[in-house]
Amino acid sequence: MIYLDYVATTPLDEEIRSTYTKLLTNYFANSDSAYAPGYEVSRLIEQSRSHIAKLLHVSPEELIFTSCASESNNTAIKGTAFQYMNRGKHIITTAFEHSSVANTFKQLEEVFGFEVDYVSVDSKGHLDLEELESLIREDTILVSTMYVNNEVGTINPIHEIASIVHKKNPKTKYHVDMVQALGKLSITLDDMTNEELLEVLNSYRRKKKYFRLKIFDQLSEMTVSFQINTAALLQHFVQIQRPVNRQLHLSLHKFLW
Repeated sequence: MIYLDYVATTPLDEEIRSTYTKLLTNYFANSDSAYAPGYEVSRLIEQSRSHIAKLLHVSPEELIFTSCASESNNTAIKGTAFQYMNRGKHIITTAFEHSSVANTFKQLEEVFGFEVDYVSVDSKGHLDLEELESLIREDTILVSTMYVNNEVGTINPIHEIASIVHKKNPKTKYHVDMVQALGKLSITLDDMTNEELLEVLNSYRRKKKYFRLKIFDQLSEMTVSFQINTAALLQHFVQIQRPVNRQLHLSLHKFLW
């Protein structure tokens, strides 16, 4: 069999498997434990946090680890919805989001009484940006779109969408699910404006995955969440010249989890 669906998952790289096994065997202590093995685990976790932040051009203290991308999406979307529901309960997403986003909006609508509008897409997955603009209202508190579609590969113009959203209503927050973007597009977060609220990123090359949520609540209430796989976390940062995707996957050599 020739396996081609690397967007869904991938075989585990032998280099990662070896490092992962070594770390689980030798560094198994609870990172919050008040003794030497726990301190060492905590040190390595914080070291990996700094390495990831450097690769993505963000600050280490802005990173919060979560268990999965679905948790990050739920935390970001529901957190924003509940925080700003006093301003309105109108939220917008699209007709072709990942289930972790689509089901979150469905629950907000059916259980918590939010009003949800869905932006149409064409046969190739492109959003109707004029429709999006027309849907944004004074009481719209959140817009959520994906960056790269995991089924058809459509790349949404997130900077243009952010501009539309915040021109129409500067108080509306914008969430971008970037799970399929990292590893396919060159991405750093230092060029993202404070209006671009939430982002979910995934490096797609390894089977084992790890996730994180990054929150900028003090920077114009901008929040960024994204997923990184274990390949980026298991490797130790080295100063070498590599393409950005390869560097992200292979440049952190000693992360432990």
